Formats: sequence, structure tokens, C-alpha cells
Amino acid sequence: MAWILWTGATAAVRRAGLERVLDTVHVGDAVQRAVVLPSDTPLAVARTHPDLVVCLDERLAPTLVLRSVPPTAPETTPIGALVTRLPDANVVEATPQDGIGEVLRAMSSTGVGVVVVTVDGQPWGLVAGEGIDAAAKRSRART
Repeated sequence: MAWILWTGATAAVRRAGLERVLDTVHVGDAVQRAVVLPSDTPLAVARTHPDLVVCLDERLAPTLVLRSVPPTAPETTPIGALVTRLPDANVVEATPQDGIGEVLRAMSSTGVGVVVVTVDGQPWGLVAGEGIDAAAKRSRART
């Protein structure tokens, strides 16, 4: 019985430290800027944008993300043929000043580690698990 209590207490202490760090992380700390392009945009044009690329789906929801491109993809390929569809829950309304909690909840509920963030329904960035991890490490280093 003591072992179970000790293990539970240890996990709670670790989780509390993580929660304190995550309380200091904001969406703007972990986001990468995104641009919305039509799905018929050629890959060559999409590559000229410094931001990550999001496309609107058939419902005009920003659920189509250009994350990785096969090295053999011709530059004339429409990006709509290369995008990955995210679950609807992975589109989260958030400003750069908002806490990262809603983004983490979306990732957790769907099992997909990428979220499109919007303001007034307009996509402005992508948050990936790696970005949150890097932001948390920077926050931990400051404390």
C-alpha cells in the first residue's frame, strides 16, 4: 500500500512541475506563422512563402496542412494533392497571448500533434508538439 501511495505522490509532484511550466507557455511562444493558399497553388509557388502553408477544405475550414513534401514531387504539383487533413478539433481559436491549454487539449483528444490556430476564424499559425516542447524548455531555463 505504501508503494502505491509513494508512486502516486511522486507522479503528482512531477505533474505539478510540468503544469507550472506549461502555465507560463503561451500560444505565441510555440507557434509557427502560417499562410492560407488555394489548394490549386503549384508546389513551386508554395515553397516561396516563408510561412507554413494551410489550405481550406471543402467546407472552408482550415484543416488542410502542407507538412512534408515527398522529394520526388514535381514543382508543378498542386499543393492540394500534398496536404494532410487535420481533425476539426485541431483548429483552435487562440491569440498569441492565450495559454497553451486549449491547444494541448485538442492534441490530446485527437492524438494529432499539430493544431491550426485562428483569430476570428482566420488561420494565422500552426502549433506542433515540438514547438510546445521548445517553448517549455525556454520557459524552464528562465525560471
